[in-house]
Amino acid sequence: MKILSDKWNEVHADGQKIAVNNDDPSRVENWFTAAWNYNLGFNPKSAAGQNGGAWGLGWYNNPANPMYKKGAWDHPFMDVSLNTNNIRDAATPQYWPYEMKVMGWSAWSIDTGFSYGTDGRQDWKGESGFNSAGFNPAWWTTVADRSRVSPPISTFCNTKNNCNPSSPVDCPDEACYRQFWWNQENATWKPDCDQTCGHENIKYQTLRAEPGRGYRLKNGTPVCAGAPAGSDVVTSVPAGTPTWSACGPAASTGTFQFTFHPDWDQHYEAKADLHSIGGGHGGHFWYTHTRDEDHYGGDGNRMTIVGEWTAGKSYDLAAVYAYIPDTGAQTKDAKYVVDGAVGGPYERYVDQDASNGQWVSLGAYKFTSTPKVTLTNYSKGGTADRDIAWNSVAFKPIRGTFVQRSLTAAAIFDPNQELNSNWPVSTEINSPVRSMKSLYDWGLGLADQGPLWNNPDGADARGLASEARCPTAQAVGECTGQQTWDAADQWAKDIRAGGSAPRADGSAPAMSIPVWMAMSNLRPDVSKPASQAYSDPNSYKIKSDVNVTFVVGEDGKIVDGSAGSNYRARVGNAHLPHFVTRIMKTIEADYGIAAPDIDYTTQDALEYGNVQTSHPYTDGDTPGQAYFPHFRGARIDDAKQCVDFRAVGGGVHGYRAMIGHKSINDNVKAWVDKVNASLRTNHAVRRFAGDVYAMFFKNSGSWNNNMGGSMIGNAPPIWQDIAAAFCADGSVKPTHFQRNGDATPSNGIVFQSYMPDLYLYIDDRLTDNLGRPSNQRINGGDWRNFSNFPATAPNGNAYASCSAATRGSGGNPWAVDAPAPIIGDGPGNRPNKVVHCDDPANEFTVNLTR
Repeated sequence: MKILSDKWNEVHADGQKIAVNNDDPSRVENWFTAAWNYNLGFNPKSAAGQNGGAWGLGWYNNPANPMYKKGAWDHPFMDVSLNTNNIRDAATPQYWPYEMKVMGWSAWSIDTGFSYGTDGRQDWKGESGFNSAGFNPAWWTTVADRSRVSPPISTFCNTKNNCNPSSPVDCPDEACYRQFWWNQENATWKPDCDQTCGHENIKYQTLRAEPGRGYRLKNGTPVCAGAPAGSDVVTSVPAGTPTWSACGPAASTGTFQFTFHPDWDQHYEAKADLHSIGGGHGGHFWYTHTRDEDHYGGDGNRMTIVGEWTAGKSYDLAAVYAYIPDTGAQTKDAKYVVDGAVGGPYERYVDQDASNGQWVSLGAYKFTSTPKVTLTNYSKGGTADRDIAWNSVAFKPIRGTFVQRSLTAAAIFDPNQELNSNWPVSTEINSPVRSMKSLYDWGLGLADQGPLWNNPDGADARGLASEARCPTAQAVGECTGQQTWDAADQWAKDIRAGGSAPRADGSAPAMSIPVWMAMSNLRPDVSKPASQAYSDPNSYKIKSDVNVTFVVGEDGKIVDGSAGSNYRARVGNAHLPHFVTRIMKTIEADYGIAAPDIDYTTQDALEYGNVQTSHPYTDGDTPGQAYFPHFRGARIDDAKQCVDFRAVGGGVHGYRAMIGHKSINDNVKAWVDKVNASLRTNHAVRRFAGDVYAMFFKNSGSWNNNMGGSMIGNAPPIWQDIAAAFCADGSVKPTHFQRNGDATPSNGIVFQSYMPDLYLYIDDRLTDNLGRPSNQRINGGDWRNFSNFPATAPNGNAYASCSAATRGSGGNPWAVDAPAPIIGDGPGNRPNKVVHCDDPANEFTVNLTR
């Protein structure tokens, strides 16, 4: 307030007075220039010689500055009397100068939803005196007078400062700004200010120096007891720190500290968004907001905050708990990391919003060094809107045997996969992907020479390498450009080497249609542990990892509070075939037609919450798009003999995410048009461009959900649904609620979509679907059912809702439907809910439940 008073006095000094209306300091509007000065600073008259004779209030905060065209030129800040949606102005404050925001806040308050008396007593809705305004705004005689709290732009843009209010100058530099500085002794937009200006309205009218500490609270009352019996508690402030609550000074058995990261000016901006609250366990906790990379979160970024609790002593076996306060904790995926334990560090995710006011178990561990627990505000998809809290952590010594178990389900597209569909040829679909023979003929007819894929009894199709190789680097006429011919010739060799059918003996071919179409993964070495076999996202199509820890007590039962678990659902890379990107680039080299821009960004790339930009010409990668996963964390059964869990995840082929960007369709279609219009390209080059566009890049539009576009781009989701229990006796068992007639066996640990091959590993070693040692896959991919049309195979297809009991491996957990106008689902969709296929009636809209 003292600073604001000084700013008022500065614009009222003799010889440089800049006032408004009747200049009565008891009226709100009359502080307009003082607030302008408070934010921007004043250019005094004494320094006019250094500024070309100019002095006064700067142009930057002048309401007429075109930078405020979207806001200040339209209406006063947050004027809800004109439009109730104007309350949303607070989300885009950059469209109003500072002093107009001050006027707006003085006229219209936010609704906090809470009300307190001056003594700290919380008032509840319906009680006398309830007032949930964040502050009491000033009052005016009429609504119209309130709406004129800020001036029209002509008030400070007129002949007095050579400014044209109908077309203010958008200044590029400081020299331009100076010519519009405002220095007139008075500017008036309310000549009857004594009648129409605002009056102050103080919310807390009391003799108290400070409002009393809150009591009778619905949320936020300090919790002074209730820590797990026999545990050692580490609080969020050092031992002995006053909490000014009934809990007294903090009682901590260890230490807590934050790590911040400076910006380029060595300022620690994140500290400004860290808040100390007198609630939660022990009477104190901290909170901030979750952030991803786009909101300056992530490793080393300036808004990242990492809090670390360190135990004050060593433990052998100990259960670890975190207290979640009943306010200031909204994030759904707080990532706690327990360090110092055998096999660690261990990541444990907690839905803080669902755990308010509770001690939450993070599991029990065998420690080999001093235990530490960290929690960061980084969160995939964190937009700085949700709170995340650091309160107390407890370590409870226990006795027993530490158990660590893991499960990995990997889905592999085999290089010997059969790709023959059940589609009646030429009746349901007119695409080469209908059969392996059609794909073989299509590829050979484009690369070299072979039967037309859709008319094999007719004349052969003549492709790129069937024409003469141009004798010079200048491609012209019916010959094929040198680099294009060479690339096509290699492609033709690959096609012939791969043949048109899978190997009868089931062995893995070095070349096949799935290989040259870039569909397949390498067949895994079954002697290797999962951690080695699937370390690369190019080695699988889906990978589900669950790790579970618990302690078996001396009585043979699992110790309460000792179970911890984590789940990661990942999808692998898809790839544009090498021949596609290579020949696009050789056409550029031979014919001077620039290859189309096919770079794009995938949301939920490879793992839910990830964002990745793809450059297919560089590596061919089109990362798979993960769909909304769900994990019901490890839970001890009533007999305390087993810990069970449930997980579902998966996603879609990278092409589906790629052509969800309409720009990809448009860019490649424009390239095809240029290839067709060129006088230098031959018929084979033109046909290659058109066919590749239709096969891989075409998006026929959102109106029909790409029904007429790329069939590969419309591929349905692939998924894994896992239900299992690890038991105190060392066994593992399936726990699905229903059987799946398509699974092997029908009560197996993993239910999976028809495609692709399924491999299961328990404790990093290959097993069958009941967890018994094995040396082979559980089942091969079922392309025929996966590619069925819903109309002709209503249960045996991969679209729409799943149900293990009635559809087996058909459908999908997100109910993604076939591409069809209005009712279907096209590429680019991102589901926000999921079911487990053995329990399709229960829908989840959060990723983690306990």
